[in-house]
Amino acid sequence: MKVLWRQWQKNAVRIWRQSKSSFLILAISQIVLGLMPYLAVVWFGGFVDAISGARSLGLWIDELDSRLWMLLAFIALFAVTMHTTRQFKGASASVARGIRWGVFLLSILIVLLPVAPVMISITGLLLFAEIWIEKRVRLLLWLVVIACIAWLQWSLIESIVFQAFTMGEGLSLAAFVLMIPARQFIDRYFVCE
Repeated sequence: MKVLWRQWQKNAVRIWRQSKSSFLILAISQIVLGLMPYLAVVWFGGFVDAISGARSLGLWIDELDSRLWMLLAFIALFAVTMHTTRQFKGASASVARGIRWGVFLLSILIVLLPVAPVMISITGLLLFAEIWIEKRVRLLLWLVVIACIAWLQWSLIESIVFQAFTMGEGLSLAAFVLMIPARQFIDRYFVCE
């Protein structure tokens, strides 16, 4: 881990020295891209709450209009950051990936740690260990991760049913729980650089 950190830091410092403006563009775009999953899930939770409120009233409410405009802005922001991200190659792509992953994990942990600190910590450690574990043990590790996630999802559904959360908040938290292993799986098996 130290070697990876030193290599990332070396690349970041080199990019900073070559062009401060390029580094700032890289950092800002990757911070935004790292926050995209968080923003999408929060938007979705608010949208579910707004639509259930409108349905109970039987009226189209202003909250739905604002949520739909937010969706369009969100799509435009995503398109711009993805276009910017595709321009990075080599060391820049490595630095971008590090920033993106760091922001993603930090945003997820800030949201989820107050809800289920022990289970999130265990799941995080298991997923972190998955990087270095041999392939034959990896299946067992993923089964433990799936069991932890299933327990968390069960708890969140109970919280929605017993009205500890609104429907949108509960679905947002459930999506956050699923995001960590999904992101790990996608980056390991589908993202090649």
